Order: sequence, then C-alpha cells, then structure tokens
Amino acid sequence: MTVLLCLGCCDVYEFVYPDQVPTIQPASELIHFKALINTSSNQSKTMSPEECCTSLRPTLEILDKVCPEVSQWARETHANNKIEWINSSQVNFYALYNVMNGRVRISKHFLLENDGKKASILAHEFRHSRQGSTKFFKATVSYLLGHDPNESVMELDAQLFEQQIYLAIFR
Repeated sequence: MTVLLCLGCCDVYEFVYPDQVPTIQPASELIHFKALINTSSNQSKTMSPEECCTSLRPTLEILDKVCPEVSQWARETHANNKIEWINSSQVNFYALYNVMNGRVRISKHFLLENDGKKASILAHEFRHSRQGSTKFFKATVSYLLGHDPNESVMELDAQLFEQQIYLAIFR
C-alpha cells in the first residue's frame, strides 16, 4: 500500500512539475539529405576520442536545426570530459547515459551510422539526462517489483523523444 501511495505522489509531482521537453523543429529538405550521409570514417576503431568527437560535427549541425538543446548538451558533455568512447565489438549498445555521474558511454560502432540516426541516438541520451528523479524512482520501484527494466518508464520516455527527433529529421 505504501508503494502505491509513493507512486501516486510521484504522478502528482510530475503533473505539477512536468519534465521540460525541448521544442523540436521539422528539418528542411537540405537537412534530410545531409542526415542520410555518414560523414564518419570507416576507421572509427582506430580514431582517438578527440577524432570521434570531431566526426560528430555534421550530426550536431543537424541537431542545431532540429533541437538545439540536444546539440548544446552534447557539446557541453564533451567539454566537461563526460563522454567515454568504447572500442569494443562486445558491447550491444550505441550509447548509454549514467544517471549517477552524468557520463555518456558511446561505442565506436555508433560512428558507422548515418548522421540522422546518430542525432536521434544522442537525443535519446539527452532525454535520459533530463529525466526527473520521480521517473528514476518509479523505474527503480518497477524493477524491484520484477518488471523488465527495458520496459521502464525512463526508457520508454527516452525512446519516444528519440523517435520524435528521428521523424523530424527524416519525415
């Protein structure tokens, strides 16, 4: 009963203080074209972390037009040395945001995607960075009650934002 009361309080808090979701602008035809191109090198496994970040310039230019808050966040995260590039074929993710320390782990095979897809992946991680503590609490309780963590409220929220960015770029 106490758990349900806490979850209900979280819903009331989210209603009164909703998460701020940035405005998304539809992309122009030029952005559609640029988004289909992969500007990163096929040599991503041998690239230094600085080269990896530099290769994101066209991706961030797309985000500057579609959702500037995401590109600004990515630049700030890089400037604060909170991006870790993973060079392993054994990881099964493009990027992961760590809510505890604010770091983003990005696998180098992320760089093999086209710039539009990379933009939507960065938007997904941005959304995780902006999710409120109530979503984190609800996701934790959901996990403790035995629900699949991949279906958590936090992940679904980030996936929705990622798809909105993807549609804004490619529609």
